[in-house]
Amino acid sequence: NQHPDTLFIVFMAIANVHFDEYLLVRKNLLISSKSIKPDSLDTILGDILKKESGISGTINLPTLSLSRTESSMLRMWMEGQGTIQISDRMNIKAKTVSSHKGNIKRKIKTHNKQVIYHVVRLTDNVTNGIFVNMR
Repeated sequence: NQHPDTLFIVFMAIANVHFDEYLLVRKNLLISSKSIKPDSLDTILGDILKKESGISGTINLPTLSLSRTESSMLRMWMEGQGTIQISDRMNIKAKTVSSHKGNIKRKIKTHNKQVIYHVVRLTDNVTNGIFVNMR
């Protein structure tokens, strides 16, 4: 990450897609819907300003973290592979793939594949990608 002390806030607007959430992808990358609620944005920016001014404040959001399996599966999914192809390549049941997809959607706070694709692309372009929990 070239600018670890710089907070990047990306406002995402995708036509005809309902995404009104925000997601702290890394400590320095916040992806938000363009239609974020003003109160939510005030809270987030207030936490950031407290932290910057030296007042003991932190951004009170968990950062996005995927398991190794979720991360591998997400890459294949974003490459356009279907559930059956992914299950064959990973040697797991299709139902397990569907379960992992559900976990990813929950963690990224959307059921829309287009939003997930943009979150992955933005994260890859601005940081070293989505954090993968190696435990």
